[in-house]
Amino acid sequence: MNNRSAPSLVNVRRYAGMLVFCLLCCLSTAAAATAEPPAATTARSALESIAVRMVTALQDPGVRQNERQLEQLVRTELVPHIDFRVSANLVLGPHWNDASEAQRDAFIEEFRAFLVRFYTSALASHVDSKEIPVDIMSFRDEPRVKDPRQVFVRSYVTQADGAEVAVEYRMFWHDSWKVIDVSVAGISMVQNYRSNFTTTVKQHGLDTLIAQLQERNRSFVTN
Repeated sequence: MNNRSAPSLVNVRRYAGMLVFCLLCCLSTAAAATAEPPAATTARSALESIAVRMVTALQDPGVRQNERQLEQLVRTELVPHIDFRVSANLVLGPHWNDASEAQRDAFIEEFRAFLVRFYTSALASHVDSKEIPVDIMSFRDEPRVKDPRQVFVRSYVTQADGAEVAVEYRMFWHDSWKVIDVSVAGISMVQNYRSNFTTTVKQHGLDTLIAQLQERNRSFVTN
C-alpha cells in the first residue's frame, strides 16, 4: 500500500504514544456483566482502578524496552476492551450498511490487526527509555452521559514539561464498558480513520480498503 492510500493519523500522530499508554492504563474488566448498564461513574472507576496496575507494570524497563512484551501487553490488556464492531461501524459510517457480513468481518479482522501493530509501535516509541510517573493521569470530571449505554470519561495526562493534555474515552455498554473511540486534545481517532478510510471506499470500494489493510498487516509481520 503506498503512502497516499495508507491509513494514517496525521493530525494526532505526535500524541500517538501517549494515547496508547493511556488506553493501556485505562481499560478494565472491572464492571460486572449485567443486562443493564450500571451508573456512569462505574466507567470512570474502572479506568481509575486499572491505571495504577498498568503504571506499575510499565515501571519495569524489561517491559518498556521489549517490543514483544509491549505487543503482548496490547493484546491482553487493550484489545479485549475495545468494541471493534462498534468502532468499525463508526469508522465506515454509511458504508457499513452497504457492506455484506463477510466484508464487515474481514474489515474488523484487518482493522484489529492494524491497530495492534500501530499501538505497539506507538507505545514502544513513547515508553522506551522513560520512567513513567505514578501520577501521570488524573480523573477530575464527572462522566458525561450521552445515553444510558454511552458515556464519555475524561482524563488528564501530564506531559514531561508539566502541561496537561485531555484524553477523553467514549465508552459503550454491552455486558461491560468498552471503548469505542478516544479523543486526544479534542481530536477523535474514529474521525481521523474515517476521513482516510472512506476516501478509499468511495473511490475504489470496501474490498480495496480491506486488501490495503491486509497488505499493510503483512508488511508489519515481515519487517
